[in-house]
Amino acid sequence: MMKQNFYFLMILTTILCTISGCQLAATGSSGEGELVGYYITATSISDRADENGKIYAEAAENGKETTYTFPGIDGVPFCNLSAGNGTIASVSSPHDTAVQEKHIIWSLDGKKENVNLEGTIYISTEIGYYTCHKNPMYQDGKGALYLVPAEGPSAQMDREGTVLTITDSATTTETQSGKAFEKVVHVQLHIVAKAPSDHVVWSQMSADNRQLSRVEYSADQVPETLTPDAGTDFLIVEAYQQGQLAGRTLYQRADSTISTFQLQPGGWFDALYTGILWK
Repeated sequence: MMKQNFYFLMILTTILCTISGCQLAATGSSGEGELVGYYITATSISDRADENGKIYAEAAENGKETTYTFPGIDGVPFCNLSAGNGTIASVSSPHDTAVQEKHIIWSLDGKKENVNLEGTIYISTEIGYYTCHKNPMYQDGKGALYLVPAEGPSAQMDREGTVLTITDSATTTETQSGKAFEKVVHVQLHIVAKAPSDHVVWSQMSADNRQLSRVEYSADQVPETLTPDAGTDFLIVEAYQQGQLAGRTLYQRADSTISTFQLQPGGWFDALYTGILWK
């Protein structure tokens, strides 16, 4: 399965962001937790928290890579973890492809560092009235990762394209050599309602709109790669649910992957990626 990449934009000027939602604040040393993202779950997980209201992740190190997991908690991680020079840190989950259109924007303004994390997750219109269990994630100065069970906003999500946006921000202040350094983290996740599909139809099309080939796949059994036939100018991917057309997407030669959305028991969609090997 191909992994969708994060996009990094480094800007050495001040970025002003207008956000809505809960504003979190924390000040002190690096030993306190820093907001790093969300861990979306289908239901409340408050019964898993310790006496301090936290759920700590388990960490596994493999060379210069550290992988965190929350055993027994099915959810979608959306985060940007801190790691030392030359090391990689990530949260492992079966649903690591659920978040789409992920962006990290980093900027530095004097003694103030800004990190903006934004993404999109799709949920089924069959859910109807939806309550987001966002569970903000934090990382302390020693690298320990934990989440705080929390319920976000609710909305009626039974119509395709309905958007529910959750946003949090946090500021941490760290003192180094007698100087104060501030870090501001903004996290924004768009939750978009999408009609589910049980199978997809891929059509290879010529430049004069002739259908060169047509193939049907179950929504959870699409191939990892596709090599279009000679003469194929573009692709049309149609999603169907119980015989009814649920969506149609056009893929051109500038596109390198096809995204197929597989509905999960939690109500969100994991993405399956198919690489397009144009001739």
